[in-house]
Amino acid sequence: LPKYTAASSELAQYVKLCTLGINAEILSGIDIIDTPGIDDAIKAREELSANYLKSCDSLLYLMNAAQAASAKDMAFLRDIVLTSKNSEILVLLTHIDKLSEAERLSVLEYTQRSVLEELGELNDELAKNIKYKSILTNSLPKKSLKLLMSLIREIISPGFFN
Repeated sequence: LPKYTAASSELAQYVKLCTLGINAEILSGIDIIDTPGIDDAIKAREELSANYLKSCDSLLYLMNAAQAASAKDMAFLRDIVLTSKNSEILVLLTHIDKLSEAERLSVLEYTQRSVLEELGELNDELAKNIKYKSILTNSLPKKSLKLLMSLIREIISPGFFN
């Protein structure tokens, strides 16, 4: 896969989409799209991601806890709220295990406050309904599929966003 998708690959600029599958009943009727990051080295992929996200029902947005709620994150989320039909957003703080317990709480509170301030004026109901979680990166990638399945179960459970 990196041969076709890594920014250092000569082929990457020609790849618009890679489709992978997993046979899991819980995913029946659900498409999980892993888009390039908002700072992708190939700008065309960043634009493809932004356009694709306009049609998604839900967004699982990963933020590095050490740089959470950056200006780039806030601009991206603001654009998503203004241009997409997303009705459900889950902000997932990664690398939280690299912070002390006090820093973890502080980062989570800062992220929630920053997102609410940034998005509240656009869509107060959506901004108040955004969910936040954090994951420990020392368990990845060994447990990444189990973690993803656990998150999916939680997200698709009735009332998660209510």
